[in-house]
Amino acid sequence: MGSGVLISAGWYDLADVPASTFDTVTRPFAAEAFATGLPSPADAPGPSALLSFDDGSVWIAGGAGRNQLWRVPADQDGAAVGNAFATLLHPIYALAKDAQVRIWAATGGGPLLQLDPLSGAVLAEHGAGVGLAVAVSPIDGSIVVSAQDGLHRFDPATGDFALISRDRDLRVGSLAFADDGTLWGVTWPDRARVIRLGPDGRAQTVHLSDAPLDSLAFGRKGTVLENLHFVSANAGADTGAGRVSGGGLLLIDPGSGMVARLGRDGTRGDTLAALPDGRMIVSQSGQVDVIMPVFAPEIVATRPADVALAVAPLAFVEVEFDQRLLLSDPSDSRSVLNPANYRLTDSAGTSAAPDFVVYFEAERRAFLAFGALGRDTYTLTVSGVANIYNVPLPAPYEVSFEHILDILTLIDLDITQTRLDRDSGQVSFEVQLTNTSNRPIRLPVLLTLDPEGRLGLPDAFDGRADDGRFLIELTDALPPDGVLQPGASSVTRTIGLVSENRAWVDFAVGAVGDTGPNLPPVILSDAPEAALTRGEVFEYQIEAQDPEAGSVLFALFAAPPGMTVDGLTGLLRWDVPFDAAELNPVVVQVFDDLGAAMLHWFELTVSQGNRPPLFGNVPTELVLTEGVPFALQVFATDPDGDAVVFFADRLPPGARFDAARGVLSWIPSRWPMYSVVRLPRPSPPHLVGRAW
Repeated sequence: MGSGVLISAGWYDLADVPASTFDTVTRPFAAEAFATGLPSPADAPGPSALLSFDDGSVWIAGGAGRNQLWRVPADQDGAAVGNAFATLLHPIYALAKDAQVRIWAATGGGPLLQLDPLSGAVLAEHGAGVGLAVAVSPIDGSIVVSAQDGLHRFDPATGDFALISRDRDLRVGSLAFADDGTLWGVTWPDRARVIRLGPDGRAQTVHLSDAPLDSLAFGRKGTVLENLHFVSANAGADTGAGRVSGGGLLLIDPGSGMVARLGRDGTRGDTLAALPDGRMIVSQSGQVDVIMPVFAPEIVATRPADVALAVAPLAFVEVEFDQRLLLSDPSDSRSVLNPANYRLTDSAGTSAAPDFVVYFEAERRAFLAFGALGRDTYTLTVSGVANIYNVPLPAPYEVSFEHILDILTLIDLDITQTRLDRDSGQVSFEVQLTNTSNRPIRLPVLLTLDPEGRLGLPDAFDGRADDGRFLIELTDALPPDGVLQPGASSVTRTIGLVSENRAWVDFAVGAVGDTGPNLPPVILSDAPEAALTRGEVFEYQIEAQDPEAGSVLFALFAAPPGMTVDGLTGLLRWDVPFDAAELNPVVVQVFDDLGAAMLHWFELTVSQGNRPPLFGNVPTELVLTEGVPFALQVFATDPDGDAVVFFADRLPPGARFDAARGVLSWIPSRWPMYSVVRLPRPSPPHLVGRAW
């Protein structure tokens, strides 16, 4: 194929991703649900049109009359669509957007509609007898629609339609422009040919299919799918020659017409649209799937960055990834939460894993807690972490940084004898450090000058931290043994600043250094164990002590909604809501003045709180036979009498879950174990599940 994309047989070992309706997707592609909760096939046909916007959001047309519109964000990630935001008088079979963000809709025999891009309301109706397809040229903005007698170019300025095809009665069910401006289509009602409109207006057959075809789209320019041509089919028998059983997705080489089958045995496989991030979405029965190439994950940034100077307190080392990662139990060898996938090594070669890992999925960032770090050069190594398709990092990733301690809270910084040299424009001052703490301060000690928006430079400096502060070595100002003992003062040191054209210069002055080993705070108090009452005001005074007699600070790391903690005193407060859950985990971080941290974990019980649902007679283990149809009725009750809502995730390919009836059905194939059902309840939701 001319695209240069390797197509090979196989399946990805899917992690916790919303299930696509395709039974099989060919590597290097993978599929998952993009949007669910659309009207089911029993009530309505599948979605009839899709439209992608530059911000990644998508319009979905469908419903019983094909006249409803739903809007979903780029990060829909398989969630239900909710209510339609617009209902029209005409059905919608295709949607297109031009450079002026005018939205055009084909109505399958009615007028061409112009829709409001915000409300979806009809702004104008043009002509009659417009067919099933509309497309906009990326080159000149031409708007082309299908009709019973061929393809027409529409002029929005005049409202006129001009025939541009020369084949008699050429009818198409789908249109798409390639990046070079050529127009492609799928013939209708035979649904047998992929055609390209030549410069002479004649339709050139590029691919003739034994399976009925429905929609076509090109991968977005500038993405990995650029120039790739996708064609969908919503029915057909499997003959092994590009023909599909059930809904399918084909990849056609625009030059040779060669075909590769990407997905098969979907529930529909109808209309297509390309997303700006390189993914392709395809409508199914009751949902929209997304298909994308799968690559190994990469690390795009770390904080501290490579060869950076990091100034304490450094509560976490941050690692940012380029895609969603496997968020499973920390014992899973490929989980982003597994501390064994991260190592921090000091200059002596001693390495350690983080105490724990916190991962924010929306930001794709992992926060690594290594505890109290002394002054040293460290190397962070990340390996083994896999994406949601279980594809791991291709190789260990390493960054090195130098860690220094901010000791401003431990010293008295005395600045005196500020003066100006009128000839050179240099400002000078004297600096002296006095150790006001009860711990010794060791070499090296560096003065920090943080510029506050004014131009200027120290006349000499020894480096810059990753936050922009200038660093000036003060080693010669300390006693000969390099240790500034408690209560002792350094020798006075002269510092000079040079400003351009004698401009005013502002600097915030601080100091960094080394205090030797720094132990984390110790938690002295025990969390209350008595059950709380809904509506009460709960207070708990957390008591903590720094082994080096420094100050301690408090912060909430995880807590139920509405809970607060005083950062200075450690007083925890919670107005217990009437809809509070029965069990409420809490995690409080306690820091010392140099950044060493300790976590305070506990759980609060609320009497008569919102309890999770309970499963009925559901087996803990299921043994199925490959190829033999299977059905399971799932029962659950809520101990508080609230309504129970079923949903299923991580379904194996081909499995179906009827949420209304609580019935799981599947014809097992080659996958041995899956997590199947989670049952939520509202206000706030509790999730419980069973896995097989």
